[in-house]
Amino acid sequence: MAEATAFNLAAGTKAERKLMIAYVNVGTALAPEWEALGAGVEDSSIEFNFDENTLTDILGKTSTTIAKPQRRQTLDPCTLQEGSDLQVKLYNIIRNERWSELANFDMLIVHYYVGATGSFEAERFTGSAINPQSLGGSGTLDMPIEVIYGGTHTLGTAANAAGVVTFTAAA
Repeated sequence: MAEATAFNLAAGTKAERKLMIAYVNVGTALAPEWEALGAGVEDSSIEFNFDENTLTDILGKTSTTIAKPQRRQTLDPCTLQEGSDLQVKLYNIIRNERWSELANFDMLIVHYYVGATGSFEAERFTGSAINPQSLGGSGTLDMPIEVIYGGTHTLGTAANAAGVVTFTAAA
């Protein structure tokens, strides 16, 4: 897959946060149904959490190596709302204590600021974890989550036609 050479932004503009969306597959591996994450969340970033090692050798020279990151994203408050298949799935996992299912999610990050309609750059992570942080709140019932991106990392493109997202792996 070719590397990006530019962002698809108008001259002098800044990328809006809504141009990078995380999705979770609430369907099956063969028939994915991508649900966007972040409704009601004002601020959410993917933290890279690189594994870094700094060493000072016997000559006094300091060097640093950086290894593969463990990407994490917190979505808070994640208010329970009608239409979220993910929240129903998480509720059932918690209620029935099926903890191992929390580490078997299929995630997709679409970079709508790279590419063009029908072919935006995307990354798929099969074998990711979603960790519900709590259930409760004050005025609303919230279930904040932390997504830990992992498993198989596949580069490709995504299209979004009337809210239906499709992912195509790179050759």
